[in-house]
Amino acid sequence: MHLRAMGLVIGGLLVGFVPSFAFAVGGMDSGGGDIRKADYGAAWFLGSREIRYCAEVSSTFGVDQSEVLATVERAFGKWRNYLSKRRVHLDWPTEERISLRSRAMSSCDGSEDLKFYFGVESPESIEAKKEYSNPVAFAHRRSYDMDKGWGSGFVWIATPGTVMENFPDWEKPGRLEGILLHELGHVAGCDHVPGTIMDREIGKFVKNVESYTGGGNTPEVPYGRLL
Repeated sequence: MHLRAMGLVIGGLLVGFVPSFAFAVGGMDSGGGDIRKADYGAAWFLGSREIRYCAEVSSTFGVDQSEVLATVERAFGKWRNYLSKRRVHLDWPTEERISLRSRAMSSCDGSEDLKFYFGVESPESIEAKKEYSNPVAFAHRRSYDMDKGWGSGFVWIATPGTVMENFPDWEKPGRLEGILLHELGHVAGCDHVPGTIMDREIGKFVKNVESYTGGGNTPEVPYGRLL
């Protein structure tokens, strides 16, 4: 196994990837605008396989399921395009490269690699959320197979208006895509980096995207920087 590290530049700013095979025993967690646990690890998925994902969307989420899934796929696509353009890990053996190839499942049946909870609670999300203080979103890795370089986990995103009054509001342009880009960055093993979509204070973006886009409500500039 190789222990390697790679920098990723977003909008001219360095975004650090931790080594792909680095792993600390326990879960891997990240919370938008929250401090992660000390056992934060590396990329959840390595190699050429597709990440099979599914989503559960609450009727009170404010965005219908078809648009939610389209937004998830856009976020995956932006990360894939970015990794390709920057040639991140392309000189590594295939089995050691970060995988963000994705395929949506028609429903969640327990076999998925990655599950998204959009305004939905489950026993696992309730338990994982105890690590945070009123989070907007977080990613939690359930398991990781060191030999296969493949894990499983979920991304949880808060119901509208539950963090504070009228916040978050996922119907507003750019908010949902921005938070998904952030959490998928953690799934790819990316650490927090100020001034980029991976900023620790991503919750501030979700609350006031206009201050980061110069007044433009566009998901193409989710945090003042293009992927």
